[in-house]
Amino acid sequence: SRDSLASARKAAQQPHLMYPRSDWFPQYRIAMAHLTIARQQIRSGDISGARASMAAALNIADTITDEWRSETIAAVATTEIGMGRVQLKSGDTAGSRESFAQALKLADLVQSPNEKYELLMDMADAQTKAGDLEDARASLAAVLPLVTVYNDAGHARMEIVRAQVKAGDLAAAQKTADLIIEGEPSWKYDARSAIAEGQIKAGDLVGARKSLAAALEA
Repeated sequence: SRDSLASARKAAQQPHLMYPRSDWFPQYRIAMAHLTIARQQIRSGDISGARASMAAALNIADTITDEWRSETIAAVATTEIGMGRVQLKSGDTAGSRESFAQALKLADLVQSPNEKYELLMDMADAQTKAGDLEDARASLAAVLPLVTVYNDAGHARMEIVRAQVKAGDLAAAQKTADLIIEGEPSWKYDARSAIAEGQIKAGDLVGARKSLAAALEA
């Protein structure tokens, strides 16, 4: 119904509506405020101040005992990745790797498969842009088992294929594309096309032709 659609849209805009009523929601909001400050500090170049703000958010997460703990930790991890991206742009390669490593540690504590999927995909993208291709491939390998419980498996796997191509792992991309089941032709087409583009850049024109033929058959 129209009312149900409106409620769903409202819930998507306000994540707290997706969880049962919780006594911990005020603490979550305070943690988010600390992270808002952290993001402002990152933009202004105040990395040490941002770390203090993020630590405050993590300390609050440690006091929460329900779903909001995972939500808070995921938000801190995302902020860590954002910090790593900024550090990379400024030439602080060592600092960016430290931030990425901390984000990965936090990702292990995230309970929601969907949140962890988004987090690791963001991590892999940042690692690829940093030139840490082996680390990016490892992050993407960790993403794959999460897809079985992800809302749209075909789309999720297609996104992983694209990320694997960017990370230069065409063999893994081929295997992931094979996991896209029948009945998902658009995602198969996009995945095979992405692989073909990667093969062309790598000079594998024979492989690219095969991938394009497979894309047309999807």
